[in-house]
Amino acid sequence: MSRLLLLLLFLASPAKALDFFGYVGVMCDLDDPFDDTHITDYSAEVAGFTNANHVCLPADPTQWVPRLRAANAQFRPILSIEAAFDFAGSGEPTLWPQVRDAIMASGIDPSRFIFHLVDEPTLRGFAPAAVSRAAQIVRTDFPTAEVMVIEACRIEGPPAVVPEVTLWGFDCYTFADPMADPAFMTFLNLAQGQLAQGQRLVLVMDANHTPVHAAAGLTQDDMADVARAYGRLAQATPGLAGMIGYTWAGGIDNAQERGVRDMPAAVIAAHRDVGRMLVGGN
Repeated sequence: MSRLLLLLLFLASPAKALDFFGYVGVMCDLDDPFDDTHITDYSAEVAGFTNANHVCLPADPTQWVPRLRAANAQFRPILSIEAAFDFAGSGEPTLWPQVRDAIMASGIDPSRFIFHLVDEPTLRGFAPAAVSRAAQIVRTDFPTAEVMVIEACRIEGPPAVVPEVTLWGFDCYTFADPMADPAFMTFLNLAQGQLAQGQRLVLVMDANHTPVHAAAGLTQDDMADVARAYGRLAQATPGLAGMIGYTWAGGIDNAQERGVRDMPAAVIAAHRDVGRMLVGGN
């Protein structure tokens, strides 16, 4: 589908709310290096303009059920489960039985979960068969839940989508306006074209600022326009399931990586506006 057709669809049709919008690094015990507090749960900061956010299980298994319940009470959990499988090998479970039991003990409707199965598996050299095997196990145990894989964009084009996942997305950073960039849109259109019935696309929103962004000519202030550009793209992409911003808290990958909460007030306000536009809120 051409960029012009996508733009015409956006202009001619009323905005359709996405199933979900939220951020990475919300409930993952991350201590943001850019503030002077010891806050590690940022749920209150994203309340009112998100409806699904990234959740990690703490080191203490006795805290897994309380963590899941606390997250579900506030938003739809995008639960990282990568550590529960052997992706460097065959994809067989390691901690999955314990994670599965905690989910069942939580009493949460499994359809509420978006299981983030693995991040950038092709870039990291994980075999598709391992991803497929792990996804199959999760789908068997929780057939009503979503199972998501996020890949990294690459010059060769999108890698194949394993048939067992229900959500598939890719991350691609430092585009000031992705919908205006032919390379980005070509990757997106090729990716969406290979999704099978029952599979939907997820966008990863560029919501961080690093020296790489600065080298690409993007200032922290510019990230407000980037957020709005991703909002336009989300509205213009047919069949889109949701969008996840990377990232809310800073310092996930390195001490120079700022999340949305670490950027100017105008950037935070733009993200709030985009969230309200896509999923409602106040």
